[in-house]
Amino acid sequence: MFSKQLVLILCFFVLFCSLVEAELRCYSCNSYRDRNQSCYDPMDPKVTSIVCPANYACSKVSYITQNTLVMSRSCDSDVTNACTQIKSVLQSTYTDLSKFSCNLCRKNLCNSSAGLLFSTTLASILFIVAIII
Repeated sequence: MFSKQLVLILCFFVLFCSLVEAELRCYSCNSYRDRNQSCYDPMDPKVTSIVCPANYACSKVSYITQNTLVMSRSCDSDVTNACTQIKSVLQSTYTDLSKFSCNLCRKNLCNSSAGLLFSTTLASILFIVAIII
């Protein structure tokens, strides 16, 4: 049996490691440009990831144009109205733009289909176990 102190130490270590990330990595794909299904939900696990510049966030954008659903995952500027800016650029390019959806997140690879971070989930589970023990 693990002692309560050991579980708490492990929990804080996992949380610390998940918060101290030197660089932000995001999935990068575009179903319109790439002309394949790998970017759609559920996302193909082979989709590449990229390192974002400072002050950027991961994005997951979907919309319909020319009767085609487009899904895009990338790094975008981390500003308050980033999604509004993305939509504005797309509307100027695609006059028939509809069903626009945009999500930004600031954790490594958070723009996947699920968008869940394993390390944060693990730390939460360990914390609950520590309380119960």
